[in-house]
Amino acid sequence: MDQSPDLHAVGKRQLYSHLPTSNFIFPRPLTPPTCSFTMPSQKTFRTKRILAKASRQNRPIPQWFRLKTDTKIQYNAKRRHWRRTKLNI
Repeated sequence: MDQSPDLHAVGKRQLYSHLPTSNFIFPRPLTPPTCSFTMPSQKTFRTKRILAKASRQNRPIPQWFRLKTDTKIQYNAKRRHWRRTKLNI
């Protein structure tokens, strides 16, 4: 039979106790993650239309809408930051 230790019976801390602990289980990347797809300068009409719709949707709600009587919406929950959240197009 196989003599390897059972991972459920032995904790990770005991299993890797002989190794250095700094950044071993969750190593950090040396460079920030970059998008594998870069946007071409000559976009297709479909891509340009999707980008235009996304830029229209990415705005705060109007102030007069907050002042309405029966609304509970205070902000745009689907707001997107250009660097943090990508569109995946």
